[in-house]
Order: sequence, then structure tokens, then C-alpha cells
Amino acid sequence: MSSIWPYILPLPVKLNEQARVLLSAFGSEDAIEILRFMPVRGFVSQQEIVDLFKDKRSDKTVVKRLKQLVRAGLLEESTGRAESRGKTVWVRRYRLTKLGAWISMLLSSPKLVEDEYVRELSVELFKLYAESVARFCVDYKVSPRLLLKSFLKSYLSSLAASTRRSVDAAVFGSMALDYEIPVGSLPLAEETYFTSEAVVLPGGMAANVAAALAQMGVAVALMARVGADEAALIAMARLAELGVDLSSIVVSEEAETARTFVLIAEDGRKQVVLPARRETSLSLTSPSEVSWSRVEESKLVYVGEVYTEIARVVAGYARDREKTVVYRPGLPILKSRGRQALEVAKLADVFILNMESARAIGGWREKLMELVRDGCEAVIVTLGSRGCMVLRREGVVELLAERASARDTTGAGDVFSAGLARELLRGADIEHAAEFGLRLSARSVSEVGGRYKLAD
Repeated sequence: MSSIWPYILPLPVKLNEQARVLLSAFGSEDAIEILRFMPVRGFVSQQEIVDLFKDKRSDKTVVKRLKQLVRAGLLEESTGRAESRGKTVWVRRYRLTKLGAWISMLLSSPKLVEDEYVRELSVELFKLYAESVARFCVDYKVSPRLLLKSFLKSYLSSLAASTRRSVDAAVFGSMALDYEIPVGSLPLAEETYFTSEAVVLPGGMAANVAAALAQMGVAVALMARVGADEAALIAMARLAELGVDLSSIVVSEEAETARTFVLIAEDGRKQVVLPARRETSLSLTSPSEVSWSRVEESKLVYVGEVYTEIARVVAGYARDREKTVVYRPGLPILKSRGRQALEVAKLADVFILNMESARAIGGWREKLMELVRDGCEAVIVTLGSRGCMVLRREGVVELLAERASARDTTGAGDVFSAGLARELLRGADIEHAAEFGLRLSARSVSEVGGRYKLAD
């Protein structure tokens, strides 16, 4: 058996009624032909169905089949008016029941039916099926979470596969779901703040980079690990809408997609909370989870906040194949694995970090200049609203940022990195690429969730 037709067939609980439905629908070629002939909506006269079997079956035999299908609950019988030779007459007619329409589509193809009706019928029958599954879970003490995770894993894997395309850039890192909550001012200790406004967006540094690249028209693949949960469902659906290739996303039933809660005050200050449990997925966990073919295909590889063991392998593999490698591990990794991260940076063409991350290194100026002497083409230290410093063998250049009214700086560094990567793909030099990244970043901070409005 090559594959299984993805169909659920609702059946009555009583065994004799089950047999009646199955035998009526599948017990004869005549019944199958009738069900295939019937439109999913609307009536068909008895005479039209009789004519279908002309010279093959007697009228009596056809009518008998119709009555069997009515008794089985697959057809609905009635009388209605029809025009015949200029006269209005009453005729016997039939139409499919919901169950009959479902079986009819099984016997033919949903592609022959309007998409809207397929969705409508599927949802209606799925609700019926869900009620039975819910009772089963209660009666047999089966956790519905197990079933939900299994479904979401299959759905997310199918969604991811449907986004596959040829790409120019591969982005490694994390995916999260951000809850951005605008507030007048940051709450004080013991203060409860009520708000009806919240913006829910994909998050994670790498996911933000991929989203920004996609909004600029770059064909980009994101490689991250997520849980089979609602957070991944929301984030992946939005990224797919933007055109991000998600076919290399690893969906795990054992993992939990990260969720970040961001309180954003009117003056631009914010508080960020990321509940990180043991199951929370922040990185790919093994080289076996890497889609090496996407690296081969890409011209630029962005290595973000993945574990340094994965980052080293990916950056080395990409460098050996003469890809442009951009490395931006983020503050948590530089704080906990700073020495290992600097070793990875030696394999990169461009190493990006912010000032807080640079200070976490200790003696950062000397160490970063040593990196560019050891082979890294440029180290970029972002300075927030002030711009950035570009460190190269030739010296240090400070680039000024455009003035911007900062409402939401969430993901500003990600947008900068995406802008820089886009320009590097176009052949720009480091300084010009960084200048474009600064301009794009300034645009993104003007409103809450601005990093997802770059195409506006």
C-alpha cells in the first residue's frame, strides 16, 4: 500500500446500522455509481438516476438501490416541482445527506467540489468525530494532549513541507511566539495592569531575521526547532504567509516552543520575560537536525542563537563551501559560552554583537580586533540609537543611525542584521551593508510590531 487516503468515515454505534451503511455504500457497484453521480449539493430526479443505468439495470433494480441508500442515511428522498414539456409536474427526487456527501467525495475526489463546501463539510464532520474522541478520552483516561500533539506535529510538518522553495539564504536560530503588550508605563512592584491591547507575533532572533529578509524579497529558509503546540502553529502560519521557507523546521512532540512576554511603555522602555523550562526549545540540538542541502544551496548563511556546538559545525561547513557566513550568537550565549562563541566567530565573515554582549566578553576591544586579524572580515558592534562600530583590519569605523522615534525596539537588532545580510547578498561592501541595516532598523522601531511591517 503506497499511501493512505486521509479520510475519517463516521459510522453509527450499533453494529447492524454500521453494516447497513457500509453495505449500502460499498456493497454494490450500482450504489457506488449513484453516489459518484450525485452532486454534493442540490437534488437529482429519480428519472435522471434511472436513465444513468439505461440498458444496464431495470428501473425496479435502480429504485431498490435508491431506497437502500435512503434507509442507510446516505440519501434524502422528497418530492418537488419540475418543468416537463411546458408543464409543472411533481417528481420524486434525491439529494446527498452530509454523510452521503462525505462518502461521495471519498469515492470521487474533493478536487471536483468547491473548496468552501469541502471545508464546511469537513469541519462539521470533524466536530462530530471530536465529540466521540472526547468521550473516548474521558472513558479510557487518555490525555487529549497526546492526541493534540500528534495532530499538531503532523499538521506543522505538512505546513512546513508546503513552503519549500529555492533559497539564497539560510538562517539558523530560534523561533518563539512574542506577546507584545503596550502599556502607558511599566508596572510597579505589586501593581496589576489591565490592558485590552496585545500584539502576537513570531519571535526569536533568527525568526525575526528570516521574516525581515522575506519582507525584502529574499528567498530564505529558517532552521529552528519547535514544539508541537499552539505557539508554533501561530508563529509558523505567519512566517509562511511572509514567504519564509520552513521546510527544514524540526517539530518535536517532546519540545515546547518558547513564548516571550514583552511589556512596552510609551517612552520605549520595556520589560521582557521568557519562561524557559527544560522542554523549551531554543536551538537545534544535533547536527543530524541540520538540512545540509539548504546550506549547499544558499549564498549566505546566518548563524544565530544556536548552541555553539551546532554553530561551529554549520559555520565551518558553510565556510568550506565559500558561503558568506554571518554569526550573531546573542547575549545569553556570549555570557555562558563566550570563549566557544569567539572560536565560532573565527569561521565567520561577519560577527555581530551589541555593546552589552561585547562587555560580557571582557577586554572586548582587544579580543574583537584579534578576531579580524585571525580571519573574520569584520566585527560589528551595534550601539542602539547611536548606530554601530565596524571593526576591520584597516581600523574602526563608526556609523551613525538615523534619528527615529522609538516606540518598540523589539527585534531592532534582528532587522539590522537582516538588512545587512540582504545587502551582502547584493554584493555591497560591509560599511554600505551596515548603513542600510541601520536605516531599516530605524524604520522598524516606530510602532509596536514594526519589524513585521517592513513591506508596508
